[in-house]
Amino acid sequence: MIVADLDPALRDSCTGLRWIKSRRPELYGPLTTPTGRETDTRTARFGTNQPGG
Repeated sequence: MIVADLDPALRDSCTGLRWIKSRRPELYGPLTTPTGRETDTRTARFGTNQPGG
């Protein structure tokens, strides 16, 4: 178990919050365009044709 005291006044300087505010969704297009080389997640994770596997 982890117990912590959190100070909400420090939230504005949180790196995660700054990252979310500066994200640029217009750059995500290439990541969501199918290439034809996709594989299902089970094969990608457990397949034997993976580098190092």
